[in-house]
Amino acid sequence: MEKRDITKEFVQRAVNISEVKDLLSKVNVVAQDRFVVVRVLGNRTLTKFESKREQIIKVISDIIPDPEVMFSLVEESSPRAKIFKRERRSYTFSNFIVSNTNRAAFNAIRDVSEEPTGQPVVIFGPPSVGKTHLLKALHYKIKSSGEYDIILLDAGKIVNDLFFHMKKNTLDNYVFDLFNHNYVLIDDLQKMGQQTSGKGLERIDWFLFDIYEAFFEKDGKQLVFTCDRSPMALPFSDRVRSRLFSGAAYQIEPPDEKLKRVYIERVLLKYEPLTIPDSIKKAIIKNSVNFRQIEELVQSAVEKYSNTGDEEYVINQVSVVAKTMEKGKFDLTPNDVIDSVCKLVGVEKRDILGKKRVKGERNIQTLSIIAYILVKKLRFTQVQVAHILNKKSPLSIRKYLKKVEALRIDNMDFRIQMDGILNTIFRDKKSA
Repeated sequence: MEKRDITKEFVQRAVNISEVKDLLSKVNVVAQDRFVVVRVLGNRTLTKFESKREQIIKVISDIIPDPEVMFSLVEESSPRAKIFKRERRSYTFSNFIVSNTNRAAFNAIRDVSEEPTGQPVVIFGPPSVGKTHLLKALHYKIKSSGEYDIILLDAGKIVNDLFFHMKKNTLDNYVFDLFNHNYVLIDDLQKMGQQTSGKGLERIDWFLFDIYEAFFEKDGKQLVFTCDRSPMALPFSDRVRSRLFSGAAYQIEPPDEKLKRVYIERVLLKYEPLTIPDSIKKAIIKNSVNFRQIEELVQSAVEKYSNTGDEEYVINQVSVVAKTMEKGKFDLTPNDVIDSVCKLVGVEKRDILGKKRVKGERNIQTLSIIAYILVKKLRFTQVQVAHILNKKSPLSIRKYLKKVEALRIDNMDFRIQMDGILNTIFRDKKSA
């Protein structure tokens, strides 16, 4: 499920907590499914928030049912602090960078933002090229106008919701409520095929068919989907795939050199007054294929250049870090990753892969690193990784991913350790 910034809702409710109400400008709250990270600016502020942990969790529970909450410190002197408030800005059409690689998709989404057309729109393309940005921009505009009812859903959440309501015998009510919206936006449609099989996939197939029929050429109705491949390559029935493709389907291609350069400059705004030489920017352009990679490479380059000032070293490190991101570049197996991480961290496999609950912060952190590499670097699905790591639910994998992402942001020692592990694993595999 996509990250959701719930800072605004949190602040509105937390003003009743007297000890922290004057510190709410120093908090950023992000949720992914039921896992919530509360980022707090400065040690003193963090101490105040942690002293009111139970009240804060109760406030979050009004927004996210049964949340698992993690507090994360943002040092006031860190580059992260400079962008603290900027993270709250909404995705909009005005801050979407338009180029020849995405112009058709941008125009299509902007057109349906004027009024529902009854013609489904599918935006497809590889990860991190702007598909979700467009959906959120559409959601923001419609929501702000108040003229139509709109809902934005992650496809993975829909799968969970469908099967939950099937067990509770409330599926008809769930579907009826969903169909009552004017706009239904579904992000990452391919997840529906990744998270189900057999009869479960048949149920999803029927759901997609029903929602298509309920919205197709209906006044005041609009469906918009995003997925990482052509609709015809999705694992649904021919009738569903043909319907998805028969509407307006627009491909977003990876950013070209011009777009990469513009995006690099935008990312660098977060780190002002820190900057990097043009030669390093060229290395990032050469070694990146999408926006997420650009962000990670810029972050790595800024950190390494500000620490060393060595231009050639940083250019070489950009290439090394980029290699760990390349999908399918190395024929790494899950066992390769598990064995390597356990060896580097000094943890026994049996301590983290048994069926019993994993105990100890060191073991949990090791498991989190393995899950992160399998999902983020080797592109296994969370369902697959849950099976590999002997976990009953993908929710546990999401928890591990959130843990690593939070530590990479706020803990320099962990970030250095993580970079070392990634470099070692991918370097060893390349030289094998």
